[in-house]
Amino acid sequence: MARLHEIRDPIYGFVSFNDWEKQIINHSAFQRLRRIRQLAFTDMVYPGGNYTRFEHSIGVMHLATLMYEAIVEDDANKNLLEEYLSYDDAGLKRDKQLIRLTALLHDIGHAPFSHASEDVMPLNDKAKKPYKHEDYSSAVITGPLRTVIEDHQINKSNYKISADEVAALLEGNVSILEGKLFWKVIISSQLDADRGDYLLRDSHHIGVKYGVYDYSRLLNTLALGVDPESNDLILGVHEDGWHVAESLVIARYQMFTQVYFHKTRRAYDYHLKEAMKKILKHGKLPAPQKIEKFLEFDDMRILQDAKSHRNDLNCKALLDRNHLKVAFATAEMPTEEDEQKLEAVKKRLMDNSIWFYEDKATSGLWYKLDTEEESKEVMIIKGLNRKASPLSNYSSIVKNMGEVKQIRVYVRPEDRDKALGVLR
Repeated sequence: MARLHEIRDPIYGFVSFNDWEKQIINHSAFQRLRRIRQLAFTDMVYPGGNYTRFEHSIGVMHLATLMYEAIVEDDANKNLLEEYLSYDDAGLKRDKQLIRLTALLHDIGHAPFSHASEDVMPLNDKAKKPYKHEDYSSAVITGPLRTVIEDHQINKSNYKISADEVAALLEGNVSILEGKLFWKVIISSQLDADRGDYLLRDSHHIGVKYGVYDYSRLLNTLALGVDPESNDLILGVHEDGWHVAESLVIARYQMFTQVYFHKTRRAYDYHLKEAMKKILKHGKLPAPQKIEKFLEFDDMRILQDAKSHRNDLNCKALLDRNHLKVAFATAEMPTEEDEQKLEAVKKRLMDNSIWFYEDKATSGLWYKLDTEEESKEVMIIKGLNRKASPLSNYSSIVKNMGEVKQIRVYVRPEDRDKALGVLR
């Protein structure tokens, strides 16, 4: 039996991993995550919010494992896996390890300060849109980490998992994974280990309760079901536990409105984006094809470079906490009157030669009621036939949750009094 190692985690207690996983964790590409903050500059508002992607990634591996075990150890779920995907015990054991590796490495490609710097990722000429951190994660997995993934003796003797399989599960590449693609729901969905971990971990570190939900109850009620439209196997929550699914959605909503879209946090997102445009060559991060060059960038590198550009207003704001100020904000769900006021505010500021920045919320970070695969509703599994139906059919709260479309108008700190004066 492979030797197990343990570390203490503030959310789950002890988290264990084997020698193979330890070697991956000790790789310089993974250790870089110690220098990538999970919540960017949220610590400018909540001082405890300065933990890193390193801690989160290990937590996601652990929670993904708990979710997987909760699913396959239930006889009814196991029967469905056998019926729909022809799994046996050996296949389930192998895929557990594949899920652990993918969960561990899902954020390996994050840029400095995590999501806050995604606006300076270069354009993917093939897709005609900017690269995402998942593109960088795949490039790290199939590049610098390939040897450490594929050549460890535990893997060669037991699993024979390739780096391409790990990247495929992260990307959702059906041509490589075929039926195994089903397990992507644990890595990326509205009921995944990523969201499940960061809600608890963010709340713990910043000292709020918005993101707290009963994850033990969630694990206890995870269930496989059958999509009534496609007849595909899907992951959901048993009907008896739909309230915990509801609480998870509410937790995401509250964390989005109270933390991730906090007015000061968003001001620093702007300053970081503009500072990195100043600091980086051509104003963009290296593309995934230059992954070794990309991995040279972390939070420490950006802050050090900001010191060299201290005369730049945005670099100075990052270093001295002198950020943009809100001059006007609409309601979370703007009315027609709000939109008219917004246009009037912008016109008055322009007429008085006051520079401003308009920031718009995007509610995709918390929940969607559409049917896109990665944002598909949490499904509730009912009855012996295991038919699934959307959570919004059960929860009036979820059904009536509108999109957060709040818009804020920021001005420079030295212009705030003047701006408020002309807006009275």
